[in-house]
Amino acid sequence: MACPSSSWTATCWRVSGRPKRHSALFVWSSTALGTLRDMLDGYDTAVGTVRFAPDKPLPERIIKAVLSARVKEIKDRWGRKE
Repeated sequence: MACPSSSWTATCWRVSGRPKRHSALFVWSSTALGTLRDMLDGYDTAVGTVRFAPDKPLPERIIKAVLSARVKEIKDRWGRKE
């Protein structure tokens, strides 16, 4: 049992009594993921998304690297120095 959901516009974790095929980290940026190509080797990636098996969660170092790449991209784009 899991529930909170939304779908394509964001937050999710819907499980309806059947095993999920994959979980995903939605980065919303192929550019940010492209900078981590070597680190993500072996994972199923698509435009702005990293998919992984529910029983093999992404390592913390990958999550941190993805978030850092995305934050850098946003700051570079909008010119914020925070």
